Amino acid sequence: MSSIESAGPRFAQRRLVAVIAGGVVALDAVTKAIAVRALAGRGVVNLLGGHFHLELYRNFAGPGNILRGHTLLVSLLSLLAVTMIAVAAWSVRTTSYAVAAGLLLGGGVGNLLDRLLRAPGPLRGGVVDWIKPTLSGAASTSPISRSTRPSSRCSSVWPSTGIATVASTPTGMPSRRSGSRGNGSGEGGPSADPACRRPRPGR
Repeated sequence: MSSIESAGPRFAQRRLVAVIAGGVVALDAVTKAIAVRALAGRGVVNLLGGHFHLELYRNFAGPGNILRGHTLLVSLLSLLAVTMIAVAAWSVRTTSYAVAAGLLLGGGVGNLLDRLLRAPGPLRGGVVDWIKPTLSGAASTSPISRSTRPSSRCSSVWPSTGIATVASTPTGMPSRRSGSRGNGSGEGGPSADPACRRPRPGR
């Protein structure tokens, strides 16, 4: 009976992961398509007085521009990461972890699809980037500030949100409390019974 009772909630968590991940992938694809259509050939588009920028380009490196020039390796690592997230998402037990897993999985799949389907070919494609917030007072026309400014897109926002959700959520593992067993008086376990206590030396 316990296995049957737990199958229902677990199936619901898995379905929640799938729904959230599918929604993230769809939203990521739509926003990238809009960005490609609206920003192609326009260079840097300044918003909010130059503190926020839109610029279309392709990112062939990993997160934080690591492993630049190793596009195939980055794609293989992305595939491995998505696989590991999917396996972990299969065993989630709480709603908060299901939400986090869905966000992480959706963001990872969104990036992986770019690397698989976009030019110049499978496992060598570049991820579409188009958001560049300004973290300093450097002018947006400066080549140095443009090259060092961090980039983003919907598929990178969702994993960050998922990580934040995991970091702010208790593990959900059962804790060992003294009152979890015994006579309910707050002194649980066999040691609460005077008859079960071992005599101390010298008495």
